[in-house]
Amino acid sequence: MDSIEPQLIDYYKDFPFMVNIINNLNNEYNVLEEKNKELIKELKFYKSAFEYPLNNSAIFNLVRVKCNGEDQWIDRVKITEQELKKLDQCNTVKYLLENCNPRCER
Repeated sequence: MDSIEPQLIDYYKDFPFMVNIINNLNNEYNVLEEKNKELIKELKFYKSAFEYPLNNSAIFNLVRVKCNGEDQWIDRVKITEQELKKLDQCNTVKYLLENCNPRCER
């Protein structure tokens, strides 16, 4: 089974034994490639926390939320009530709207 040469059993099959191995390897490669793309997207998102305009915000003030299905960072200290209402309503956004007063003076 280690050699690439055709085997006797391959004579009776439509495809040689090695074709199954190659197909399995291709499927595994496709799964790993998709996972890699997801991880690269996630890494770029985390790096965006250090880019303008968030680079002046403290990391512990940044909150990950969704706006129109896309992830984005918000600064829970600097965000306004109108901006909070534009975001997808999740537990975090609801909490900020109910318990925090973004309009208070700093």
